[in-house]
Amino acid sequence: MFATVVVPLDGSNLAATAIPPAAAIALAGHARLRLVSVARHEDELTTARRQLKATARTVTSEPRPDIQVLLDHNPADALLALASDPTQVLCLASHDVPPPAAHAVHAVGSKVIARATNPLVVVGPNVALTAPATDVVVALDGIHHPQPVLATAADWARQMNAPLRIVTVYEPVPANVHRTSHPTRHHGPSGDPDEYLQVLARAVESSRPITVSTVAIADPVSVRSGLADHLAGRPAHLLVIGADRRGRLHPVSGTLRDLLHAVAVPVLVVKRTHR
Repeated sequence: MFATVVVPLDGSNLAATAIPPAAAIALAGHARLRLVSVARHEDELTTARRQLKATARTVTSEPRPDIQVLLDHNPADALLALASDPTQVLCLASHDVPPPAAHAVHAVGSKVIARATNPLVVVGPNVALTAPATDVVVALDGIHHPQPVLATAADWARQMNAPLRIVTVYEPVPANVHRTSHPTRHHGPSGDPDEYLQVLARAVESSRPITVSTVAIADPVSVRSGLADHLAGRPAHLLVIGADRRGRLHPVSGTLRDLLHAVAVPVLVVKRTHR
């Protein structure tokens, strides 16, 4: 699992919002915290080091952060090289700008999210740390194979000594129990959502001891709205979701950008190519 939580900083207020969630994850996971800046040119190195040192002094929580300045004309490539190390996890703030706009404004975070293969934590603009929140929540859709996302979520929950909450959001209409290959729901498992979750919970509990709970969330609108309402009422330390090779999310219809604006917790994105 991860030994270091790495926060990329570029001097902006948005990037700095990832520091408190990253520090909380590092503390819970008994990991180091590192603040990283990428200088595109040598004449930027001195300024980058000075800014990182000043930012590190503002972090009063444990663990105390290390700092690292990299020299690379392509910051996205530099950060992807860090993210390729499985002992390190990136925790970055992002609005997840759409690709055309990302190219226009050099949105490094969006490029890293799209191209990274190992799990990474993304912090949206509305993240709010709440002290009572301890659970790691993993959202599964009942359609894609759950193992890569569920196994990663369970590993993180164990490392962070946190309970694991497995959730699924389903459209509250009767399931087509006779023809499961032709589901009547637009989102959610085709069969009984509680049974679907219980099977997954038993599989996790049988592998290694962990506290597991399950919640089937009925929402007629979308998975995204169901997750947002659920997490507003029952906050979590982290939300774990899956994405395909191109970074498109499941089980959340829409984009990561939409989800980041909808929920107030950090999001761990697990690519389906992982594990």
